Amino acid sequence: DVGPDVDWSLAAFFGVQMSNAEEKGCGSGRLGCTLANHQVFEKQHFRSLMQSFLNSHDDGKAMIHTMNLVTLQNDRFGIAAGHKVRVTFVYLSVPNKWEEDVLVAMRRIYKNPDWTWENDLKCKGKTFKEYYNQKLGFPSAPSLLSTFKSMCPLYATLFYQLAGNMVTDNKEVFKDALEHDTCHSESSEGEES
Repeated sequence: DVGPDVDWSLAAFFGVQMSNAEEKGCGSGRLGCTLANHQVFEKQHFRSLMQSFLNSHDDGKAMIHTMNLVTLQNDRFGIAAGHKVRVTFVYLSVPNKWEEDVLVAMRRIYKNPDWTWENDLKCKGKTFKEYYNQKLGFPSAPSLLSTFKSMCPLYATLFYQLAGNMVTDNKEVFKDALEHDTCHSESSEGEES
């Protein structure tokens, strides 16, 4: 395990075009999607975001990082240059502790001491990879085309638990992101809420 994969769309926000972005990140444009012209932040900040994510991954923690950034002009999305923004990036990853806790619970629930994510997390008799016809196992998000397939209740439950765990384990980060001084508009300054 060498760390998380970089998301094509996230990289594009920083002007980084992955070698297979248009093909893999946007379904070859078949759905009208393109990642060209998505840059809204300076490229140099992408490195510190990725370093933070890698450090969190290596420490077995959720990949969450807050940055103060300044927008670049982006005519495609009507974003003016020079806006100072504070962004909390949340990459839904699987912290080691959560994965280990769920493994213990699944072995207990299914009364199978040898239960594994790879072979025993199944829906309609198929493993996660088989069900979604993809190379990566849980919790990799299903591909864009497979999102039109109904989600297995077990997978939905685990995704729900994973996301909820990320929020509760990092509640101070989310609270700061939502209540930080930069979240209050100038027009509301001095007003009581």
